[in-house]
This record gives sequence, structure tokens and C-alpha cells, in this order.
Amino acid sequence: MLSNNTDCSLTEVKKSSNAIDPLPPDVDRPMWSVMIPIYNRTIYLEQAIASVIEQMREYAAERIQIELIDNCSTNPEIEFLIQRLAKQHRISVYRQPQTVSMVENLNTCIRRAHGHLIHILHDDDIVLPGFYQSLEAAFTQEPSIGAAYCRHGHIDENNRQQNYLSSLERSTSGIIPNFLKRIAVYSLVDPPAMVVKRSVYEHLGGFRPELYGACDHEMWRRIAAHYPIWFEPQVLACFRVHSRSQTSAFVRTGKNIVNMRQSIETTRSYLPKSTAERIAKRAMEECALYALRNAFRVLSRGDITATKAQIREALKCSYSLKVIVALFLVPFLAVASSLKRYLERNRE
Repeated sequence: MLSNNTDCSLTEVKKSSNAIDPLPPDVDRPMWSVMIPIYNRTIYLEQAIASVIEQMREYAAERIQIELIDNCSTNPEIEFLIQRLAKQHRISVYRQPQTVSMVENLNTCIRRAHGHLIHILHDDDIVLPGFYQSLEAAFTQEPSIGAAYCRHGHIDENNRQQNYLSSLERSTSGIIPNFLKRIAVYSLVDPPAMVVKRSVYEHLGGFRPELYGACDHEMWRRIAAHYPIWFEPQVLACFRVHSRSQTSAFVRTGKNIVNMRQSIETTRSYLPKSTAERIAKRAMEECALYALRNAFRVLSRGDITATKAQIREALKCSYSLKVIVALFLVPFLAVASSLKRYLERNRE
């Protein structure tokens, strides 16, 4: 049951710049639209595309749309690369007339998608064999779902697996019960793991421009407030963590936490009034703890600017006992981590 607050927010979405119009009835509709937003970066693009193409070889051409959405790149290497990739594979290219915000480029991906299912794959992430087959099966088996995602891991610049796996929401494939209560508190889904029906974006709108670095977190929460979400426990996608990412730039300024805090405030309107305050408070505490984990990580690398930014924004989220204890542990853990790496290097 939607709250009055949620109904109002949907009305606002319909009038806003992130509204997604339905496609004309005479448009040919493939099953899949794999949309890849790009801007200037070439280093990982071929790998991202290859991870899609390898799985799509058995699909008839009319069942898939693969399109690069270039945000008016200024890097001359991009043009040569995408022309070669377009000829080599059955993919199309759309170039923005001028550079727009990252969020507007994501919404362009949605608007240009013709498929019933939309997968937005950032140019530095990859999907693993079985991703499209498994998630398409989810929508076939349970037509009521609005989105589906898989368990996923992190990789670094050199494709090495990092010590991270997303949480195991259930041991078998299926709908996650009471998912909104969990995702309203925790950031559970990285973008390459998520597939959304186009009709859901048409109903709820696209990504919110004002949330920028946390626009995906808010989008998944918005969907969870209105539709069942399916979980696939196989690890079928990888999110890349590297210094060239937009996320890394946000960490240095603290903007990642600013956006996450804004996302939590926005999510209040999707929650039942009786629990909204309690859930938002837990979410703010978790956001602060996440910021302090970032602070530990960047301090162990010697990045004082990023450390200060993450601590500053953490304390704007919460002053809970957990947060204060974690704050005092940051320098000790960072020193221990640096010492461990020093000893490992000298042992070699």
C-alpha cells in the first residue's frame, strides 16, 4: 500500500526532468536493452562490452539492443574505439550533442532503451556468464517483479577479485521479503548487478539529478517501495573499484556521503510513517559507519584530505555510540594496516 507521501512524490516525478515517457505502440521491442554510458575513459570499455557480447551470441538480433551512450567525450581515442567496436559487434552508438551531467546521461540510457528489460552497465564494470539468462528467467517466472539483481563482487584495476561479496539475501532464487526495510538502511546493490523493467522507470521516473553519486541507491529503494524485487544468489556481476572512478573522486571531497545522506532523506517519503523515523536513523548510522570505513581505507594509503572529508561527513550523519567507537578506531586500524603491508613488502 502506497503512503500519501509516496503518491505525492510520484506526482512530482511525472512533472520533473527525470520523467520517462512510454514508447510509441508501433516501436519494435526487444527483450533486452543493454545500455553502456561512456565518457572519455577507454581503458575498460572493451572488457565491459566483451562480457556482454559473449553471453548474447545465442540471442537473435531482434531480441537485444546494445547501445553506447557517449556523453560528448573529448578524448579523441574514444571515437576510434567506439567506431571499431560498433563495426565489430552488433551495437549502436548515440552521442550527446553536448556534455550533460552523469545522471542525465543515465536517464538518456533509459529513454533510448527499447527493450522490456533494461540493464545499465557502466563502462568499467562487467557481467559474468549466465547473467542475462538467469535474470531473464526471473522475470519470466515472476511477472510481478519490478527489478531483479544478482549477488556480485568487486574487482580492481587489474581484474583481481577483492575481498568483498554483496550480502546473500536468500540461498535460493526468488523474491526478497520485506526488502524495503533492508535496502532503506543498507547499500546492498551495485549498478552492474541490477536489471529493471522499462515500464517501472516509466511509472516511477528515472534517476534523480540532485542525488548524483547516490542516485542509484535511491532508485533501488524507490523501486522496492512499489514492486517486489528478485534476488539471484549466483555471483554474476563485478563492480570495479579503481582510482579513475567517479566514486573515488567523490570520496576525496566527501560528496559521496553528502549524496547518500540526501538519498536517505528522500527515502523517508517511501516508508510507512510509523517506522520512517526509526529506519532513517538507522540508515544515517550505517551511512556514518560506511564513511568511517572509507576513512580507514584512505588513511591507510596516506590520503589525509579524503580521510578528513569522510570523517567530517560521517559526524553529520550520526553521533551514535557505534559511530564514536568506530571513529576512535580509525587511526589505530589504519596504522596496523600500513604496518602489515610494510612487513609483507619487506618479506618479499
